[in-house]
Amino acid sequence: MDISQIQLRQDEQIARLEKKFDLLLKELGVEKEIRAKTEYEVILELVPADKKIAVLKAVRLLTDMGLKEAKDLVESTPAVIKRKVSGYEAEKIATKLRNAGATVSIH
Repeated sequence: MDISQIQLRQDEQIARLEKKFDLLLKELGVEKEIRAKTEYEVILELVPADKKIAVLKAVRLLTDMGLKEAKDLVESTPAVIKRKVSGYEAEKIATKLRNAGATVSIH
């Protein structure tokens, strides 16, 4: 068996697995995304009263907002902190906000 035959066999196996996966997703009622997500939103979900000042400082550092803007955002949860950021950047932002005491989600 030469390399081209091995490659052909692997391609066929991959195609069968993809077909099975698609059928499983369909049975579960889940739609398969055509392409991987590359941009995310970081959402501030909840800020405990005793952590408000720490979260406010973190929001100001992460967004370059003024005090009034950041205060309004922190008090109006859930609120989007950052849009269209990479997965890595979203995780960094979320970690800083969580360390300040906030509940954060990434979408």
